[in-house]
Amino acid sequence: MPSPGDVDPLRRVVVADVTALFDQAFDPSVTAFAPVAVTGALTTAIYASLRGHGFRVGTYPVASLLNCEVTTLADRQYLVTVTAGPVRYTRLWIVDGATAYAGGPWTRSE
Repeated sequence: MPSPGDVDPLRRVVVADVTALFDQAFDPSVTAFAPVAVTGALTTAIYASLRGHGFRVGTYPVASLLNCEVTTLADRQYLVTVTAGPVRYTRLWIVDGATAYAGGPWTRSE
């Protein structure tokens, strides 16, 4: 069964938002990520977007594990969790028809 994040409009905005977050949080010239899993349209799009921004995503000798999950909290409310190495980022997303918007800022935990 596909993740709720595999379907637009949520996929489109989450990919752009995760990429912007990583652009601020990590230096692509020295950061490599090893995907935990490539399952579905969301993770495939995130990995492609990060590569497009200069991040190395794949199998590298020194790389942080990278994973993204979308959990349904309630009707039209989703929790996006992105794990990069020991760091976990989470953010609430709300889908209203053809529009998805963040329900708050990214939270960071280690």
